[in-house]
Amino acid sequence: MDKMKRLLAVWSDFKSFKDRLTDFIDRPNHTPKRIINEILSISSRKFYFQKALNYPVTLMVEPTTACQLKCPLCPVGLGKLERDTQFMEMKTFKKVIDDVGDYIYKINFNGAGEPLLNKKIVQMIRYGKQKKLYIDVYSNLQLTNKPFLKDIVNSGLDRILISLDGTSKDVYETYRINGQFERIIENIKFLVQEKKRSGSKISIDLQFVIMNQNQHQLKDIEKLSKSLGADNLFIKPAFLFLEKSTSDKVKQFIPENKALSMYKNESSSITWEGRKKRGCMELWLSSVILCDGSVSPCCFDYNGNVIFGNIHETRFKQIWNGKKYRSFRKQMLLDSDKIKLCTSMEGGCPSLHFLATEWITRLN
Repeated sequence: MDKMKRLLAVWSDFKSFKDRLTDFIDRPNHTPKRIINEILSISSRKFYFQKALNYPVTLMVEPTTACQLKCPLCPVGLGKLERDTQFMEMKTFKKVIDDVGDYIYKINFNGAGEPLLNKKIVQMIRYGKQKKLYIDVYSNLQLTNKPFLKDIVNSGLDRILISLDGTSKDVYETYRINGQFERIIENIKFLVQEKKRSGSKISIDLQFVIMNQNQHQLKDIEKLSKSLGADNLFIKPAFLFLEKSTSDKVKQFIPENKALSMYKNESSSITWEGRKKRGCMELWLSSVILCDGSVSPCCFDYNGNVIFGNIHETRFKQIWNGKKYRSFRKQMLLDSDKIKLCTSMEGGCPSLHFLATEWITRLN
């Protein structure tokens, strides 16, 4: 049995390496600086250097903390966000891009809020594209401004990932509270039509998060995705972006079908399926820039409790290998269980147990 587990672990590591290599080769924006930075990042991760040899390969940038929806697994929707409603200013975004844009491959516009509520988002995308960055946005697509959506399609954006967690009004609106099923379907159709009209190369992708109330719609979402003309469909099990004290309120969203869940849903506790890894590789691969320019190591730090600096006071390059970042990497390797950010959520952070390729299924 132990031998079989070791063989499965070796196979998982090999598959992970293969997936990462394929991802690297397929990137559309290689430059000498980026290639060298990627190679250095591999060395930093392999030897767990506290002072990274590289700069991040990707950055998550938070355009806003505002959102129109009240999703019951989301800190914003539950009113648990302790930060004020903010919108990133253009000067903040420029500071980051001007500092490390030549080294990173990708910008992901995401965070606590709905990115498309920031009216400067199109301007930010266009500025990032001047550095030939790959840029994607995660959105609930509940906007009513069609000219703005048209600008999004034609901004140079590489990809938009749209959260569509139901194929019918009743199921979709059970979780996406304040959202309208008819509106998101209408907006997806509009994006697809505008893409065809303009010849844009944007990838219009859908994401279906599996929860108890929608687990019976897996086949339906595949059909709906194709009928809408989406480029890709991503299936992702739900994870509980909440602290342990809320477990009784949110267990209802975990699929009853255990094959569709990442959790061992036991009577007294919730824990992850999957083996514990030595450390979170995101500390050598990526970083998060919050609305006000604060630098955090992780997208789960929705309240900005673990901040290593602010780009309006210190250059990002200095923050990346500053004392706080180095100490955090060291603690991650010594004992990640003692880091509250990594353990305060139900089951702890999924990045310590899974690679993205192990819990997100892509259907073309």
